[in-house]
Amino acid sequence: MSKRTRSEQFQRALRPITEFVERRRVAAPSRASVDRPGLRAAAFGFSTYNIGDDVQSYAALARLPRLDALIARDRMAIEALDGPHLAIFNSWFKQGQDYRLPHRSIEPELFGFALGADKLLASAWGAWLAARGPVGARDADSVGLLRSAGVAADWAGCLTLFIGKGLAPVPASARRGVLIVDLPQEAIDAHVPAEVRDGAEIISNFLPALTQPDPLMRFATLARLLERLRTAELVITRRLHIALPCVGFGTPVVALPHSGISNARRRFSGFDGFLPTVFLDDAPGLAAFDWSALGPSRIPASLAQSEDALEDRLAARFGARAPALVAPLYDGAPLTLRNPGLGAEPMTVTLSMRGLRRDCRPTWWSTERIELDLPWFSGVERFMLDVSVTARRTRTSTRVGALPDLLLR
Repeated sequence: MSKRTRSEQFQRALRPITEFVERRRVAAPSRASVDRPGLRAAAFGFSTYNIGDDVQSYAALARLPRLDALIARDRMAIEALDGPHLAIFNSWFKQGQDYRLPHRSIEPELFGFALGADKLLASAWGAWLAARGPVGARDADSVGLLRSAGVAADWAGCLTLFIGKGLAPVPASARRGVLIVDLPQEAIDAHVPAEVRDGAEIISNFLPALTQPDPLMRFATLARLLERLRTAELVITRRLHIALPCVGFGTPVVALPHSGISNARRRFSGFDGFLPTVFLDDAPGLAAFDWSALGPSRIPASLAQSEDALEDRLAARFGARAPALVAPLYDGAPLTLRNPGLGAEPMTVTLSMRGLRRDCRPTWWSTERIELDLPWFSGVERFMLDVSVTARRTRTSTRVGALPDLLLR
């Protein structure tokens, strides 16, 4: 399997510096957030080339009635938010050697917690997790590791299984194509039957360089990817957070991970009990796999019950249930705002909240509507974004409202 290129290693080394500079630039909360009463919410934001972490954040967004801040998962000690923010820890913990505890302004909902670094439990995190248990662990191996360290834990699964919850099932007649996601070509040729791979569309989780530092475009891109998964006839992948959403969508899926990449045995533990999974280094399993008997997988009742209980807890905290996402999750239409009396001359539009700032160039401007150079995606209405405009002649910037109030589409 391929290792990181020199360019990827360089980007990885620079990431803490570039992210720190960016977070200093977008540290202030939005007025949209401050002016709306009630408990506020945060989610993890990323700038890596792999969109899998963002899929987990999107799954958390789907369970939140609002989103007020994006925070750095691996440096939560410095995320001093302006008051309590609930964050669902549906993620992999963690990269780097910063084992300081999350800032006290972050209120954790320990659902979907995956233990990636065993050293974490030997740090202050061990006692911190034990005091807040039971932890809803993402995978079966994490359950065992947490319990062995004295942390109460149960298997809750991952929220990416439930992105499709509330969406109408896609009938077989409306599904189209076979998707192969991030599987090496040699593995495709050796292990995927010709009648399955011929005509398949091969795609990747990796993002273009210009998209990596743009949080809103990352969410739009993953929504586009998820919509394609939702409507596929079959998906074949080595990636957990491609396979799990497919289960929830009712899309037939086969997982072909490799034990030597990203601790895959641990990551897939538990899920391999209901998700068709064969490891690429398991020659007998590959030889015996029956490609003719594929169909939708079923989420175990115990995991569905854990997710229902999470929704109940969140509804009690926020005073309301989060609305379901709507289908399609992405349709290519631009994000469109109501023109709040700004006239007919186009201006630069800035969207901002804690952890996020994006300058948008309108692709259409009229006295009725403003279309931005950013695709709409399901869930964007939950972002507590301030909307500001900058006049091209005077360069003066003025806040004109909040995204949830101005959003047309």
